[in-house]
Amino acid sequence: MASIMIYAQKSHKILIKTETNKIKLDQPSIVQIETHKQDIQSMIRSGNDLVITLKNGQKVVIENFFKVYEEMQENDLVISHGQRYELANFDEKGVFNNYTLIDNTPLVQQLPSDFPQISSPQIDDALFSKMDFIKFGLAALAIEGIYLAAFNSDSSNNNNDDTEIEDKTAPATPKAYLSDDGLVVTGEAEPQSTVYIQDADNNIWGTITVDASGKYEIILENALTDGQKVFIYAMDAAGNMSNPTSVQGMKDTIAPDVPIAQASDDGEIVAGTAEVGSIIYVKDADGNILGQGTANKGVFSIVLTEPLAEGQIAYVTAEDSSGNISESTIIEMGKDTTPPDQPKLQINSEGTVVLGMAEANATIQIKDNSGNIIATASVDAAGNFTLDLSEALGETGIYQIIVIDAVGNKSIPLDIEVGMDTIPPDSPTDLTINEDGTVISGTGEANSVITIKNSSNNIIGSATVDADGRFSITVSTAITDGKYGYITSTDQKGNVSDVATIQGNKDTVAPSAPNLPTVTNDQTDPATTISNGGTTDDATPAFKGANAEVGAILTVYDNGKAIAHVTVESDKTWSWTPDTELSIGQHSFTFTLTDAAGNTSSVSQPFVVINESADLDTRMLDILNLPLMGEDLFTPEVDKISDLLKPYSEISDDLDIEQIIGENESNSEIENPDDANINELDLDVTVPRIDLENLIQPQVQLI
Repeated sequence: MASIMIYAQKSHKILIKTETNKIKLDQPSIVQIETHKQDIQSMIRSGNDLVITLKNGQKVVIENFFKVYEEMQENDLVISHGQRYELANFDEKGVFNNYTLIDNTPLVQQLPSDFPQISSPQIDDALFSKMDFIKFGLAALAIEGIYLAAFNSDSSNNNNDDTEIEDKTAPATPKAYLSDDGLVVTGEAEPQSTVYIQDADNNIWGTITVDASGKYEIILENALTDGQKVFIYAMDAAGNMSNPTSVQGMKDTIAPDVPIAQASDDGEIVAGTAEVGSIIYVKDADGNILGQGTANKGVFSIVLTEPLAEGQIAYVTAEDSSGNISESTIIEMGKDTTPPDQPKLQINSEGTVVLGMAEANATIQIKDNSGNIIATASVDAAGNFTLDLSEALGETGIYQIIVIDAVGNKSIPLDIEVGMDTIPPDSPTDLTINEDGTVISGTGEANSVITIKNSSNNIIGSATVDADGRFSITVSTAITDGKYGYITSTDQKGNVSDVATIQGNKDTVAPSAPNLPTVTNDQTDPATTISNGGTTDDATPAFKGANAEVGAILTVYDNGKAIAHVTVESDKTWSWTPDTELSIGQHSFTFTLTDAAGNTSSVSQPFVVINESADLDTRMLDILNLPLMGEDLFTPEVDKISDLLKPYSEISDDLDIEQIIGENESNSEIENPDDANINELDLDVTVPRIDLENLIQPQVQLI
């Protein structure tokens, strides 16, 4: 794709460099396309657009190319190839006619991107003026590395001579260094080339020929200081220009603004505002220091070594880190020495009415460029004023407005002009936000621009208020979870309102995963705590959790299956006991929390409980199947202990333990030959009669 550069005809600034196939112009411009004219197949007007088709099939569309602007200004197209530049000519219908060679181009340096552009000359001849204007435009286009041909600027012959320049190689970019005092530039460049130093206003600060070793030194007439930048480039004998380098004066010679200071009623404290980080001195009339401090964040408060006496005045100055000292502010104990703020105002297009806002009960003065007062007005108690001028403000005159408070303090003068407006619009009102936090609506000044920012000061939405003062904006990032949107209105003069806020209440934040609960065996006295991974004979242990989101629903999972839901109490605790006994074996309990908005937490860590409890039949089987009985004695397969005992006696609901277990004071042994019949065993049992359900740990003695 061909390289394209757009140059603004009015401001002489580079607007864009691109290789895209579609460009939209919004002001009078010079369009330069880097391609050979022989590579262009056609240039056709389509509406106000110009469609350029290259022979390789590529198309370039320049939107609004044929648009005619104010003062009948038009866009121009320049086709460049190497150092040859040709202006494309179109008739009044937009039909391409021919090219005009732009020769005799002024020799210009390749300028940096922030370099102001060269003004076009004023020449009577219309064609020559336009051509010369374009040539100056092309000079600015050189900042992106497009070098212009070197021609004799004294010659005025326009011809199509394509004579090649033998030396087309530009010198290397020179090296440059600035002394600490900003007075000497030294460096290296192509030997015998000429080095130029030029500022942003095209003023030449110095020039010199580089010596044979490639060194140069230029002593400046005026020091380069306070951040001012100059550009250094080298030109060889053939007129080729190097890329520029720059140096910047870092020495600070600018004094801080006069501090704003006020003494307390008792004369002990001096407080105010000044340049950030500056050192504040309070001195008496003889220059003695009464106190000093630092304007951290631009604010200071200094306790004086000795309070000011009644009627005594003192002088407050600010000194920056470079040693520059401001002019002094005079203060007096108990006296108001703080100047008013500059006014906010509007001036009508005729320059006859000034209205605005300023410090209540102050006086407004308007002065001309000679310092003469041409109008005055009083500010009312509400801080408003209106000033009707007997003679309208001129279009080109310099005028200032000043606010003078009741004790004579004057504001910093404000330059004013016809049509000026510094009054910000009212903050947006009637703000609403939808449930999802994605749409904000409200009212504001008609045709002002509403801007919405998030808490990180990023713009998340903007729109223009309609003629009825309404707006509705869909933001790029929803405002939720109690966060705020910050909304301002900017009028057509660029004044920004105070900030209005709106809160998004949609809850999108899930609760934290529940903490593991405390699990208790409450069948013992006292109750005992079951550890994670521990065993218990309590089939219905008690669970109790803490530090959960109030009102959230806690879901209990047993081995991954949801088995219960409980609500978190106002003290952030929850409790749960199984409704039915847990089955024998291991249970891995996990938990989640779901808040009122439906957001569900991640799953908690597991709490493992191993249930070793059993019903009476199982426990009695365990008892009778102890190794004490002998592994080969019997191995019955029964479901109930009653089935095992039926061969020996009848069992009723109230078991007569005498039927089962005999009390024997002796230590008898059982003789049990391998082929013995268990039915022939003689069991003599004597224990108290108890209910079967209360039989927990019977004592067994076998005779």
